[in-house]
Amino acid sequence: MPRETKALMQAYVGLTGRKLLQEHGSESVYGQWLGWMMAAIYMGGRLPQIWLNIRRGNVEGLNPLMFVFALAANATYVASILVRSTAWDKIKANMPWLLDAMGCVLLDLFYVYYRYFHKGSRGSRQEYADYFEAKK
Repeated sequence: MPRETKALMQAYVGLTGRKLLQEHGSESVYGQWLGWMMAAIYMGGRLPQIWLNIRRGNVEGLNPLMFVFALAANATYVASILVRSTAWDKIKANMPWLLDAMGCVLLDLFYVYYRYFHKGSRGSRQEYADYFEAKK
């Protein structure tokens, strides 16, 4: 009787235990959902700054080194995943993190564009400065 009881208890505990989750892939599903949520939040966090840069027409006040390090980190992160394996099952499992890193690289390139290539008119910068001066 004790063995049967123990087996029955293990079967019930197994429903929420690690082994059963691994067998059915539930951990992977939860991890994927969390990964996709992280990617959306992390990339979405850059959008307000990008929107402000577009409205202002410049990136004054932002430290270029932050973007250099962010671009380098995200690019090497993508490379580290792809160097390990280019098999689709490995890439698919890491897709939220890959897309997040690649998306952040693309979004951070807005900084590079506005810093080095965008030639905002002096008028738009002056209007922005005048607006904040009037608020004081």
